[in-house]
Amino acid sequence: MPDFRRSPVAARRVRQVAVAAAAAGGLAIVFVLAVQTARGQHVEQGVLDLAAYSESSALLALVSIPALVVACVVVAGIALVQRRVVGAVAGVAVIGAANVLGQALKHLLLERPNLAVDAANTFPSGHAVAVASVLFALLLVSPAPARLVLAPASALLLGAVAVQLVHLGWHRPSDVLGGVLLAASLAAIGALVPGAAPAVAPGLPRRATRTVGTALVALGGVAAIVATAAGTVRALDLTHASIVTAAYAYGMVIAPALLAPAALLWAMPVNRPGARADAARGSGRTGGIASDTRVRLRLDDRLTVDDARSGSGRPRAARDDADRSMNRAA
Repeated sequence: MPDFRRSPVAARRVRQVAVAAAAAGGLAIVFVLAVQTARGQHVEQGVLDLAAYSESSALLALVSIPALVVACVVVAGIALVQRRVVGAVAGVAVIGAANVLGQALKHLLLERPNLAVDAANTFPSGHAVAVASVLFALLLVSPAPARLVLAPASALLLGAVAVQLVHLGWHRPSDVLGGVLLAASLAAIGALVPGAAPAVAPGLPRRATRTVGTALVALGGVAAIVATAAGTVRALDLTHASIVTAAYAYGMVIAPALLAPAALLWAMPVNRPGARADAARGSGRTGGIASDTRVRLRLDDRLTVDDARSGSGRPRAARDDADRSMNRAA
């Protein structure tokens, strides 16, 4: 009977397409709800009204074109050290495409209508796109064991940048969310390129990968629930309490900072294609003696039962013949 189970490589491709599509779809939904509706503009203006406006930030000042060039060199170097030219090209392409497309969307393709507040379009955040694209490109080109450290580290750094962008009034929450989703979608597309993301032979515990991903998803899920609840309360004008507005603002930018690395970690390869089959063949070769022993024991048991049923007085002779046959076959 044919085996219709999906291969590990095909399953990974499905995960990567799902992450890319979900991030791109989320980007469109956020833009429509937060930028293209009067209610969305009103809620986000409330966030800006509470912001501690400041143009000085040591962390945000690190985001610049020279810094992106250095990041591209680092990403390419990590891949080339592993002798993976495809990975180097894919990692640099993710950074370049995300930042170019982010600027094109903000300044050329997307428009912000004057529905509640007259303001220029700032969706998506260029700072969020820059930081997220670099971190996600590092996840893409790094060896599988390193991703277990890079994924939570990326969530922490991206979360810190996202919170500062909103707290200092540099961007609205939807701008930051859109920037993270754009970078995540392109990183997942980059992972679809064969050979872009490195894999390892069996040895990296799947349980460790799942544990890290589950922890990020759990924390991100809580942040998303808080942001959704607080945003709904603000959108319905049930209260204008600053704590509700803050819960919406910070929850909305912390959630993607946690969920996007977890999604990419889930979509990246862990085992080298064919490694499981190699391991199975190897265990079959080393376990030949044990297999013969199991077959012989089963044959002995069967002969004993048959002898008992037939009343034959030759059980030992039959077993001796079976042993000689097995030895000749070996």
